[in-house]
Amino acid sequence: MVLLEGDTDRFVEILPRSAQLLARFDAGVQHHFVVAISNVRVRLYVASSTDAHTLRFAMSADPMAQTRLEAALLFATLQASKPASKLCPRFAPSRYQRTRLSQMLAIADARASGASARDIASGLIFRNAISLDGRNWANSSEQRQTRRMLAETAAMIDGGFWRFPCFV
Repeated sequence: MVLLEGDTDRFVEILPRSAQLLARFDAGVQHHFVVAISNVRVRLYVASSTDAHTLRFAMSADPMAQTRLEAALLFATLQASKPASKLCPRFAPSRYQRTRLSQMLAIADARASGASARDIASGLIFRNAISLDGRNWANSSEQRQTRRMLAETAAMIDGGFWRFPCFV
């Protein structure tokens, strides 16, 4: 994540024309953006500051300083419209991670359409297993695993996706 301080109204001026705003979240004087520039996604946090007329990078000297410096360098390179061919996003999910994320999206869709935990378990999580009756379902490990997956999916929807390394 890149932290910028200054006049938030000037934020759009510093972006290259090819930039695409993918997501935005405003919380008072705090503004979070996910921007795609040259097929690279960058997470930006812009905090308004009354003493600055232009935007500036702000970083704390903590264990994440190196990562923040790399993210700021990536953003500056993309902002200057330099070739991004040598820049690769940090998040290249494994086959397992892609499958898990796809499954979580399917679970979120099923939950939004009103499916019960038992329906989700039999239709999405344990497709090849024998469906359990009510008595066996109540005390089963399948029920506990399904509840865990539902909680993990809800947490991901509620902002957990920001922890993905692709949002540097």
